[in-house]
Amino acid sequence: MEALAPGANVSALARAHGLSPQQIFTWRRQAVAQAASRKGDGEKPSFAVVAVATPEAGDMVEVVLEGLTLRIGPTVPAARVQEILRAVRAR
Repeated sequence: MEALAPGANVSALARAHGLSPQQIFTWRRQAVAQAASRKGDGEKPSFAVVAVATPEAGDMVEVVLEGLTLRIGPTVPAARVQEILRAVRAR
């Protein structure tokens, strides 16, 4: 989301988050394209905060979105996670 702000310095963002500038450019381009394909050119990308679980919790990922907490284990296929997130956004 920071990379979409007017005047954002992608190189500085990349350094701050331990990423490559190319990765941020790719994510930004994909986010804008996906938002445009969902509801027209005026739609802004939306983001969810995702934190990787601690090693004690295994490979579990916790997603908090619109007041709902999803705990997703390593065996859940990515396609299923996308279905669940779409259903949450549609409610």
